Amino acid sequence: MHKSCVLAGVICAVMFSSLLFASFACADSPTVGSDASDNGVETSNPALSPTELWNFTAANITAHTISLDWGSPVVANGIAYLRNTETYIIPDEPHIYLFDIPVQHMLGTIYALNASSGAKLWNLTASGSLRSLAIIDGVVYMSASDSRFTDGQSAGGNFYALGAVTGAQKWVYNIDGDIWWSSIVDGVIYVFVQGSGFNSYICAVKAANGEELWKWKADYYTSLSLPAVGDGAIYFGTYNYYYAVSSRNGTLLWYVAIDGSVSGSSTLVDGIVYFSSDTTTYALNAQNGDKLWSCTPGFAVSSCIVDGGIVYVSGDYHNVYAFDASNGKKVWNYSANEMTFSSLSLIDNVIYFSSNGTLSALNAANGMQLWSYNTDGNGPFTINDVSLSYYGYSTDATINDGVLYYYSGKTLYALDTSNGNSLWNYTTASNRSFLTVANNTAFFAAFNTVYALSVPAVVHPSSSSTAVPSGAIAATVTIATVAVIVAVIIVGIGLLVYFRKRNN
Repeated sequence: MHKSCVLAGVICAVMFSSLLFASFACADSPTVGSDASDNGVETSNPALSPTELWNFTAANITAHTISLDWGSPVVANGIAYLRNTETYIIPDEPHIYLFDIPVQHMLGTIYALNASSGAKLWNLTASGSLRSLAIIDGVVYMSASDSRFTDGQSAGGNFYALGAVTGAQKWVYNIDGDIWWSSIVDGVIYVFVQGSGFNSYICAVKAANGEELWKWKADYYTSLSLPAVGDGAIYFGTYNYYYAVSSRNGTLLWYVAIDGSVSGSSTLVDGIVYFSSDTTTYALNAQNGDKLWSCTPGFAVSSCIVDGGIVYVSGDYHNVYAFDASNGKKVWNYSANEMTFSSLSLIDNVIYFSSNGTLSALNAANGMQLWSYNTDGNGPFTINDVSLSYYGYSTDATINDGVLYYYSGKTLYALDTSNGNSLWNYTTASNRSFLTVANNTAFFAAFNTVYALSVPAVVHPSSSSTAVPSGAIAATVTIATVAVIVAVIIVGIGLLVYFRKRNN
């Protein structure tokens, strides 16, 4: 054979081998597992190992404490604000008549700690459970409320404004009732209260000095849903009715009849208020309450998420739906094939939810499943759901900087949101309650002790905003590689034929 032919063959073989090697390297990128363990941490990548920064033990525990519940911390300007509610009984106190059970009392405590070291800066204890917590312009706003009612009279509550650094009290607003939710918008605090005499009302308080601006009586023992505040009004639902109240003076603007009670929170977007009842999702004109459209996904409809002209809800106990925000027409639905109770979260064009211990991620554009992960849990997780905050509880899971954190039993887990792979597990000797993640620090508690865990940041390569399943990526790489190999072979054959003809 002529030397030129041999050269052409060698060139083709080298190109083929290089492309084949590259295809295997691209199609099977390394993944993080959980094969090794060190000090309670399971990970095969030492760079991903979390470390404990500090722990803090609360002192408000007695022999008569029934439970201690921690709310999600707030981290601002280098300070971590922790809150708990202690439920306790008083020995020898008369029991509740007929039921013969002891009366339960509550004390709420907020602690301000140095976020780096855990050193306590200050603390304050108030009667009742701590419901809300917000830090705005160097001021801590929080509510403490007691849910006990005796002969129709409430045990009462208070709303506090404290100096964020020193804890000095700026003002306190006394409330005759049980605080269910609060919202701070444009320097005004809106509070819903279940008051004495079984009357409920909304009051507006000036954030600067605690002055009451107005009070609107809702109805006899009415439970209000979490509101949307904007466009000069407060929008909320009760059982069989939906209301708009002026945020300026507390006058009723309009109300409409709806089907069932409102589930979750309301969302206000471009002059339209979206919400769900027990069976129906609604879109109302925010100015006058006119119904623009409604649809019936089924039972146990969740809070609405509205983004990019699409409304996302879960319903029928096992479906996730996407509706066109302008007309309510269904864009897609995804069936989990099992009971789905958790709320939905939308982050970076991906829908997250859980059903019976399985975490799932869906492409928000078309509802295709990107990945799923079995947590071996006993029930659904609540991911990034603020609707529980007015009870003072924390969520089961949260998504922060591309990582989904959740706990189960004694273990805190971290998943990569781009593909659902496990990054690491952190297991301890006792059951702990996961609180939240902020500034690459995870906070979780074991009864009366809070632990701060430094969690590593996960850096993803630059990619499109919509996640793509790893299997689809591998398939795309494989197809592209085969196409290139075929092209190389064709070119090689062409060169071989060319040199043969040239030699002849």
